[in-house]
Amino acid sequence: MTTGWTHLIKKTVDRPKHGSHLFPPKCVGCGLSMRIKRRQAHPDRGPQFELQTYACIRCGQIQRRDAATPGAV
Repeated sequence: MTTGWTHLIKKTVDRPKHGSHLFPPKCVGCGLSMRIKRRQAHPDRGPQFELQTYACIRCGQIQRRDAATPGAV
């Protein structure tokens, strides 16, 4: 029996086909990835769309954005 390195299986990442609600934005102030703080139904597009509020944990910058696809809630 021989010992040695085993072949590691490369982990695959499921990439979303669409939807901006899956990737948090980068902070314009410091470049850190922002954290989601609030998710709510979009006031203009209706409850099947989402309005998201992100905050930077380093500098406190706030950013809001629309989810691009329905079914985000």
